[in-house]
Amino acid sequence: MKVLIGISASLLFLAFYSTTLFSQTVADRSQIWQECMNIFELQDHILGDLAGSDLPVYVVDGAVAFPGGTGLTSFGRRVEALAADPVDEAGIAVYFRFDKLEVLGNSATVDFSLSFRDDLSEGSFRTLHVLAEMQKTPNGWSVKEKTLEEE
Repeated sequence: MKVLIGISASLLFLAFYSTTLFSQTVADRSQIWQECMNIFELQDHILGDLAGSDLPVYVVDGAVAFPGGTGLTSFGRRVEALAADPVDEAGIAVYFRFDKLEVLGNSATVDFSLSFRDDLSEGSFRTLHVLAEMQKTPNGWSVKEKTLEEE
């Protein structure tokens, strides 16, 4: 009987710990996305002529799934998911694509790009590739180091 109680208690603890760990990872990932989408050097490309606009900033399908329903914003503009196909057709000015988000304890590595048009009448996008090293502090996640390169 004592063995059965011990096993039950162990399983209960394991289930609780797993649920807590999973929910923490989801919360961490949302905070990391939020920090990345608000890297200061991206502000002019995201806002452009649309500062104060109600138009969203988009995230297209990449290797990392968008944590939808989290109320993410980028410099005050809401963030929404969009399939990659209609980007050219929809007249979209700016979008993110996340290719890597790896959380290891209190640090994370994020590899993403921001594609933008300087002029909506032009057909091509310019792309900034961003590699960010994140650090978790008691106040949440912050960018520890970043590199930006135009592709």
